[in-house]
Amino acid sequence: MPILIPDDVEQFTTTGEEAFYRFLKVAAKPDDRFIVWYSPDIGDSEPDFILYSPDIGLIVFEVKDWCIDQICEANPKTFKIRSGFKEESRTNPHEQARAYVRNLLDCIRNDGRLVNRDGFAQGKPKIPISHGVVFTNIDSFAYRERFPNDGIIPISKIFFWDDLDHNLCDPTGKAFHDAIRERFEPVFPCHISSHELNHLRQLLYPTIRINTIDRGMQDELKNHDHNVRLLDLHQEAVARRFNGGHRLVSGPSGCGKTLVLVHQAVYLKKYNPAVKRILLLCYNVTLVNYLRRLLAAQGAPLGPDGVEVLHFYELCERLTGEKVQHEKQDMDYYDIVMEDALSKDLPDAMMYDAILVDEGQDFSDRMLQVVMKCMNRKTDYLTVALDEGQDLYGQKRNWKSVGINVKGRVRQLNIIYRNTKEITGFANRFRFGASSQGGGEGEHPQHALFPDTRISSGPCPTVKQFASIEKVIDHVAKEIRTLLDAGSFHLSEIAVMYTMKRTEPVDSPSVPDQIAAALDSRGILNKWLSEDYRAKRSHDITSSSVTITTIHSAKGLDFACVFIVGLDALEPGERWTQEQIDSLAYVGVTRARYQLEITFVRKTNLMERLIAEAKSC
Repeated sequence: MPILIPDDVEQFTTTGEEAFYRFLKVAAKPDDRFIVWYSPDIGDSEPDFILYSPDIGLIVFEVKDWCIDQICEANPKTFKIRSGFKEESRTNPHEQARAYVRNLLDCIRNDGRLVNRDGFAQGKPKIPISHGVVFTNIDSFAYRERFPNDGIIPISKIFFWDDLDHNLCDPTGKAFHDAIRERFEPVFPCHISSHELNHLRQLLYPTIRINTIDRGMQDELKNHDHNVRLLDLHQEAVARRFNGGHRLVSGPSGCGKTLVLVHQAVYLKKYNPAVKRILLLCYNVTLVNYLRRLLAAQGAPLGPDGVEVLHFYELCERLTGEKVQHEKQDMDYYDIVMEDALSKDLPDAMMYDAILVDEGQDFSDRMLQVVMKCMNRKTDYLTVALDEGQDLYGQKRNWKSVGINVKGRVRQLNIIYRNTKEITGFANRFRFGASSQGGGEGEHPQHALFPDTRISSGPCPTVKQFASIEKVIDHVAKEIRTLLDAGSFHLSEIAVMYTMKRTEPVDSPSVPDQIAAALDSRGILNKWLSEDYRAKRSHDITSSSVTITTIHSAKGLDFACVFIVGLDALEPGERWTQEQIDSLAYVGVTRARYQLEITFVRKTNLMERLIAEAKSC
């Protein structure tokens, strides 16, 4: 099917719009030739559909599900339609579509970036724009019998019921392509680049632009981060889902799952009047402030009347009305907390119209039952984003048993934008084997249409051995000082991640204390993110200090430059399974957007694998 935005609409404004959407889903082939937007934004107006084809340009469609007997009168400006026992005057749908085209042309001209700079077409848009009408309940014979000429609407610009039902339903897509080529022949060739198409998408949907958080990046890093300022077509298709139902969004680290959830929250507040209370839920305490900042950057209202961002046990506090201890408790304690939350009767005021769950792989079945207890079943809007490759806790889920219906509703995001292709390739080869993609691109029609130019390059990851943990930490501190002196990174863009607070001997200073002391001695401001609950809850990614953190606490976050220490301290046994160790290493590696260095003392099997993958870069 073509790229549909959104890609799984279940509630349509009219039955006619639903019929045309289903038709395009089947007929607009080959898949890599068409993009379809349903109810896009053009200023203050929302046409029913816009179809894009690289050789035809844009076609704006106005859809009507009138029957021929409902049309009492018609002229080039208005239709008089019988509705029940009264007659109503409506704008001629062809004129309505033409008005949308004028709005779109004005938008393009005012923006200025998609107009010709010279030649006979100077000042005119680079992309041809046509418009047409769809009558989903009128066949061509009945219409021609009633309106035999082009005086009301040019007949060639109309799709009728019989077109949608059988005439243009060739499974190869040739009949549909030939029809639009004949009916909407562009007056000039359509030649736009992938960057220009992305900018056009931004004009249609301004909120697909990602307003990132300023962390004081240097020029080279800004060029890398500039590449991920726009949701790709597949991300946008997933994000622009306004109707209820349950969905899973799955994909590897760095593919934009969190950004999709943030944009879903923004879209729901803007376009779905039934959704008033939205919960964006995560497991990692340190992720809460980051999510709030992302929402604020998009202009989303925060709090009870907007989007509430909570971590799971903070939600349990709300449900039980009792303080929850967020650290230094065993699993039995948290099991009791969940049972208490499930036992409470919740008033309607505590229900959420939409719930968006980030890092869903960290949630157990019991936790998901707590989540579903808070759901307003009238709206019943749930999206869970997850990456099984980052499962650190070995949680197993049975979606159906907890009341989540996701059969046929799993959306896969495959393209990795966060990391450079060198880091992506390194991480994927380590976690998933030598045959894994190294460049961040998955198989998706949009890449056949326009190969994505936003996947950046950077330095290869390095893996270095030292004689002791003290030597490791001294080296890391020196490297950070060198990077700062060279102006390579801002303090807030550097993190030192460790696996265990203490290594042998037990009575020696903790690893984070040693790291902090080494940084202090070189005049480098730093903060221990994973020190306690307070530090995690108040974490600010923009503060001018190097972050010291466990890999666990860094889940969901990212940094331009990451140093990892202590992976060689992990051995399979009672505390860790090999799968959990691999997941932890993968999470740590993928926190680095641009530069990654892994240090170690003992050459374990894990380290040998990482060394081998680094040599393959």
